[in-house]
Amino acid sequence: MNIHRGLAAPLLAGLMLMAWAAESVADQGWYLSPGGRLVVYDSDRNVSHDPGTGLQLGIGSSINERLNLEFHLTDDRARLDDGSLLKQRSARVDALWFLSRGGPWLPDTMRLEPYLVAGAGHRSSDISGQDDRRGNFAEIGVGTFLRFTPRESRARLRADIRIGQEWLDSGNGQDAETFNDISFNVGAVIPLGEAPPPRERRERPARAERTADCPDAPPGVPVDADGCELPAIQRLDTVRFDDGSTRLADGAHEEIDRIGELFSSSPRLAGLIAAYTAAEMSDAEALRLTQRRAEVVRAQLLERGVAPERIVARGYGKRRPPGEPGGDTARARDDGVELHLIRW
Repeated sequence: MNIHRGLAAPLLAGLMLMAWAAESVADQGWYLSPGGRLVVYDSDRNVSHDPGTGLQLGIGSSINERLNLEFHLTDDRARLDDGSLLKQRSARVDALWFLSRGGPWLPDTMRLEPYLVAGAGHRSSDISGQDDRRGNFAEIGVGTFLRFTPRESRARLRADIRIGQEWLDSGNGQDAETFNDISFNVGAVIPLGEAPPPRERRERPARAERTADCPDAPPGVPVDADGCELPAIQRLDTVRFDDGSTRLADGAHEEIDRIGELFSSSPRLAGLIAAYTAAEMSDAEALRLTQRRAEVVRAQLLERGVAPERIVARGYGKRRPPGEPGGDTARARDDGVELHLIRW
């Protein structure tokens, strides 16, 4: 395939952005995203009523809990009214802003991860028997990643719809022509590199192996696998977030691992993830922030095999969760996450 000099800028920008993404979040990893496209062209292009079709190949990486960056190459074909063939090749850089990651499973077999997307790039257009024409374009749209069980699988499907505007060189020294197209894109997200090793799960000890120091607790009291009574409210001191964000800080995953193992070894446990904040923001903003933080922790526990019906996420904004001194009226004096346990 001929790569025109005009493709060099988005190609270089894409490589630089991907390198920065990989360096910033090496634990997130890279992924490939092959797929197909349907393009409904602007009527001014004189394309026949049938939509154009195309293929695309992308590479991407996560920047943080909300943002992904991707670089794509596309190859589209369409038949014009006079029977000639329109061929378009493009290089594009996209930014994906996720409205939710790790939301609830819908039902328990798939999960949607919706996003907004904005992209820009360079395109060359070739019509049979005519000189190539080149132009820049920009796109905006909405889409989603779709993840299925088993939860250990890192692969996803994806789909989005975009509205784009292209400024195409007229080729005769006049002003560029402007076209507005709509594209429908579907594909897959295929992680690169090896998956992290599976976490070891503790087997639940038999009752005969329980020690004399841990007699059976009264009915309804949360207990661990040895029958020892657990604190009904556990403050997760190492589960912290970057200031004002929903990105987990370093060191949080070890504590989440511990909670996941606790649920694995004690199948009758259920719990509530409660988040609160003392940040300088409005009550409404604090409530939204803490709800998203609680959902992030819950999603991490689902990734570790905790059944969704056993764990609930709730943000309390600037209030302390129930069960704390002062109840619902107590104001939070810091940021925190708590685990409230019950026994089925």
